[in-house]
Amino acid sequence: MMTLWGLHPEAGIWLGGHAVDSKRRLHLLLIDQPRSPIGPIEAGFITPASVDEAIHFAQKLSSRLGPGKRLWILIPCNHQTDKSATWRDLDNRMFEQGFTKIASVDVDELYQTIGYTHTSIAYDSSDNTHR
Repeated sequence: MMTLWGLHPEAGIWLGGHAVDSKRRLHLLLIDQPRSPIGPIEAGFITPASVDEAIHFAQKLSSRLGPGKRLWILIPCNHQTDKSATWRDLDNRMFEQGFTKIASVDVDELYQTIGYTHTSIAYDSSDNTHR
């Protein structure tokens, strides 16, 4: 069975971030997905406490995402309101880092994930370098 994000059960992912409550929620939804601490990943999931943190982790993960792979950032559903002006700048900041927004998936009534792809250099697993 595939996840909300279209991941097959064997797809290796990375999950991290400092927003503890949202990270816990996402961890439970992805409990059966294998984690890939090194090497290429099928998807990255970030639970940031700020836009700056999202950009920091996105930069670090970009080289681990192959062509067509996705990076998902979990944010509060109310990010478009005045209550959360912090998140309005996310798409522009991600674009500046070479990411393109491709999707939005509601996780529940509190959170949604915003999906991005990157035009980064692909990971070459044969010699553990980037090409």
